Amino acid sequence: HTTPSRTQPAASQQEPPSAQPAASTSKPEPPSTQQAAVQDAPPSTREAAQRAVAQMPAFILGRLDEPNAHIVLGVIETLGPPVALSLLARTEQCVSEGGMVVEETGKPRTKGGIYVQLLKDATNLDRAQQAHAIERVKRDGLAAKKARVQRAVARNKRKADVASQEHRAQKASIVHT
Repeated sequence: HTTPSRTQPAASQQEPPSAQPAASTSKPEPPSTQQAAVQDAPPSTREAAQRAVAQMPAFILGRLDEPNAHIVLGVIETLGPPVALSLLARTEQCVSEGGMVVEETGKPRTKGGIYVQLLKDATNLDRAQQAHAIERVKRDGLAAKKARVQRAVARNKRKADVASQEHRAQKASIVHT
């Protein structure tokens, strides 16, 4: 009996929160068609489907070990859950076959990087939707980076203000002594 490793989840963890995508090569239904199908389903089925879709980003992010949720959310919301799961399956297959290397640096790609590269290289997707998904991932990534930088600047400013106050207090105690 072996303990599952971080890269090889236990069998109970391998099933996504919704059904695996069909092995068909046809184009996935647009998200609006999928949403309509969920809305037409009986209430219990509709609620289960909505819960599964709500859990899907966390499931995929966990499998990719990816902290940047905007990548997966952009794919799910633009191209739909079946495409997101298909990209996950292709990413895991690529990783099991040795992964990818970033051409410019020669360094191995992360699983999230492979996921995005497979999105960019996909030939089975509607070009306009694919371009929109890639643009959204870039835009949301830049927004997240800007927010991180702003938080870091604010944190450094608070640290500098505290250090300045401590320095003034130290000077004042020396002068009064």
